[in-house]
Amino acid sequence: MATRQEFLSLYRDKFLPVYSDLVSFLGDKPQELLVQFENINSHLICVLEYGKSQKGQENLDKAYNHLTRATLDSSKLLWITINAKLDALLLDETSRTFGFSLSQKDLRNGYGLFKELGRIARTVEMQYVGDDPLMSLPYYRGAIDTGFGILKHEDKERVQKIRNLSFIALIKSQIIGFFLGIIASIIASILWKAFE
Repeated sequence: MATRQEFLSLYRDKFLPVYSDLVSFLGDKPQELLVQFENINSHLICVLEYGKSQKGQENLDKAYNHLTRATLDSSKLLWITINAKLDALLLDETSRTFGFSLSQKDLRNGYGLFKELGRIARTVEMQYVGDDPLMSLPYYRGAIDTGFGILKHEDKERVQKIRNLSFIALIKSQIIGFFLGIIASIIASILWKAFE
């Protein structure tokens, strides 16, 4: 049975930090959590209506469970979003090689730790299903903080400059190749006429 203090503690200490990180990282409020918010609000209205009666306590328990789910969902959604961004950056050789102010070793180690903590969080969450699903939160938080730690070393400007230089080099090589082809054709035509 959840108490009002436990509900408030979960909201302030666990839900708000991860939800605010999620919203600031996405730049938007995730639609996936709207149903949980509606359920929480509905049950809290019933808590206000029924007070400390059994029906009020049942609704407080339900609101607490929905808040627990919203907290876990926020953590997982943030981990998934950071994971997708890191995967995209690290699969691109230019970004991986030049896009971080970290050594390649530190980047690999940080990325490995990020993945490992995410895996552990999921394993712990599955172990505590029906018992205490919040046991996985410290692992999700550790993974999220590790991911943020890697991303804060991202150097977007350097990668963009390198891509621009690569594009200019590609254009130059195409133009040089085009003119070399024309010159080779002219020389071939002259030689062909000379030996006719």
